[in-house]
Amino acid sequence: MFMQGEELCIKCGAKRGTKQFKGLFCADCYNWNIRIPRNVQIEICKRCGRARIRGEWKKAIEREIQDYLLSKIKGEKFERGAIDFKNKKAILYFMVDSNEMVRVERDYPFTILETTCPECSRKAGGYFEAIIQFRGNPQKYAGKKEKIERMLRKKTFITKEEKLKEGIDLYVGSSKEAAEVLKELGLKPVLSRKLSGLKEGKRVYRTTFMMRF
Repeated sequence: MFMQGEELCIKCGAKRGTKQFKGLFCADCYNWNIRIPRNVQIEICKRCGRARIRGEWKKAIEREIQDYLLSKIKGEKFERGAIDFKNKKAILYFMVDSNEMVRVERDYPFTILETTCPECSRKAGGYFEAIIQFRGNPQKYAGKKEKIERMLRKKTFITKEEKLKEGIDLYVGSSKEAAEVLKELGLKPVLSRKLSGLKEGKRVYRTTFMMRF
């Protein structure tokens, strides 16, 4: 027999104090308003490891992917959450009447899709928009060339390096990024442009940046 004044879960009869409560229900019986999406896909490039998050390809650590998946969950506001990637579950923490956290798990059938990002596809296909030419004394431009390559790889990709009798040519994925790197280093190359074709009805040019040392 229950003592008068005891608070009980109206569904299972559990006593307050033996379980955490949310309103008139214990945390186990409470109908948590959680809406888990059923068609979320995370695209990850199998070549460079970048992930497509909110339409943008970026180097994403697991925490960023987790935060994106949690942002897709709608309904009752949770205090914090985590994703169990192995078992495909959302682990959510809600505040209950005792000002304590209660853990709630829900299945989360997201899909990790291995694919190839546009940049890696272009790189594999030999795509380039710019050629940076190094001419003159190799001993004078060797250090500068290494620095340019390091900076370019943070912004775009280098399709290939071609060694010629007159110097070295670097084939670069983005002419915009090539121009910005050279400008940042205070270099003033001789520019030339050549029409390479049409893309979506617009003319596409390849730019050559020639530098003599």
